[in-house]
Amino acid sequence: HDHPPNHRFSLCCCKKSNIAAKFQFFPQGSRSGAVVNICSATLGVGVLALPYAIKSAGLVVGLLLLFGASILTICSIDWITKAMHRTGCTTYDDLTYAICGTVARYTLEFLNFVFCFGGSVA
Repeated sequence: HDHPPNHRFSLCCCKKSNIAAKFQFFPQGSRSGAVVNICSATLGVGVLALPYAIKSAGLVVGLLLLFGASILTICSIDWITKAMHRTGCTTYDDLTYAICGTVARYTLEFLNFVFCFGGSVA
C-alpha cells in the first residue's frame, strides 16, 4: 500500500477511491476544510446543548462561561497555529507526533475514532 504524504505512522494507509475523490470538496489540510469540519462537529451538538446549559447555569453565568470558552478556544487555535508554523507540520496528527511522540499520536487517532463512533451511534 502507498502511504499518504506526511503520514508515516497513520493507521489508514489506503489510497482514496475515485468515488471518494469526487466527493472531496476541500483539499486535505485546507483552512476551509478545517473550518467546515470544526463547525460540523461543534455546531450540531451546540445547537442542542447550549440552550440547556445556559438555562441550567443562569443567563449571566452562562454567557460569561460561553465568553470564557470562546477566549480559550481562540487561544488554543492560536497556539496550535504557531506550533504548526514552527515545526513545519501540516496536519494536527503530524504536530502531535512531532511534539509528543508516537504514543500521543496513536492516542489521538484512537480518540478521533471514539469521537466519530460516538457521533455515529448517537
